[in-house]
Amino acid sequence: MNINPNAKRVLCFGDSNTWGADPTNDNRYPANVRWTGRLQKLLGDNYEVIEEGQGGRTTNISDPEKPWKNGKTYLRPCLESHEPIDVLIVTLGTNDVKNIYNKAAEEIAQGFEELILVVREWAEDSGSQMPKIIIVSPSPVDEIRWTEDKVFVGGTEKTQKLAGLYEALANKHNCGFVDLGKYVKVDPVDGVHLSPASHKKIADVLCEKIKQL
Repeated sequence: MNINPNAKRVLCFGDSNTWGADPTNDNRYPANVRWTGRLQKLLGDNYEVIEEGQGGRTTNISDPEKPWKNGKTYLRPCLESHEPIDVLIVTLGTNDVKNIYNKAAEEIAQGFEELILVVREWAEDSGSQMPKIIIVSPSPVDEIRWTEDKVFVGGTEKTQKLAGLYEALANKHNCGFVDLGKYVKVDPVDGVHLSPASHKKIADVLCEKIKQL
């Protein structure tokens, strides 16, 4: 918590790579290693970075066994909980490419667009300020490295396609856009999560993007 009453509030809404999953042991990186924590340090006391990462979170897909992983159903209560929000960073899509969901990249992008519409509806209904949204496309997964039940078979190509689709959404809805695939790669240990060095790079990139806004 940042007690500076004038601090700009930055809500980071994502999956396990926002939560800070360590690919080597499935634990969570310390706060000073996670990109959210590093971003807080870079931005300083004039900003408050709020973590909202959850392993397995999707854009709008409900897992029959874990329906609480649906990002769309959780987003509005999350916004209400943390308002006012100046900047909303959304980085989702990796879990949507799991073969159990059988979603094309275009369908995943449509799910992401639904999140943007949720934000607009919330702002209009509540009279809250509309935050600046930064759409973040995930680094492509390495499906060969992920051996657990072949969860991500076909996921590499889908995540590669998301960057262009997400950029089109950003242009359509006047959002900021960052393609993580241009800056970092998934850790070869598991092909999905990120190394400490990648977390540092993400913080650097997003810090500059926020300042541009």
